[in-house]
Amino acid sequence: MKKLVTALTAAAFAISIGTALAAEQTQGKIKAVDPATKQLLLDNGTMFTVSDSVMIKDLKPGQEVSVSYETKNGKNMAEKVEVKQ
Repeated sequence: MKKLVTALTAAAFAISIGTALAAEQTQGKIKAVDPATKQLLLDNGTMFTVSDSVMIKDLKPGQEVSVSYETKNGKNMAEKVEVKQ
């Protein structure tokens, strides 16, 4: 039983590492932000749906940002948006 728990724990850890490594990153200038729909558009035409953990109300067009995201069901889901200073 202890071996099974150890094996399952190791498998869950490996899956979580793989998921974290699957995130992609891009940079660009914000072209448009819609807090109502949680949508963020960069100047290169890439559209993101922003997660609840991102304070989208603080984002403004013209800001340079770095976006960490995953593509899920054909949509770019932004998990982290950092404004570049």
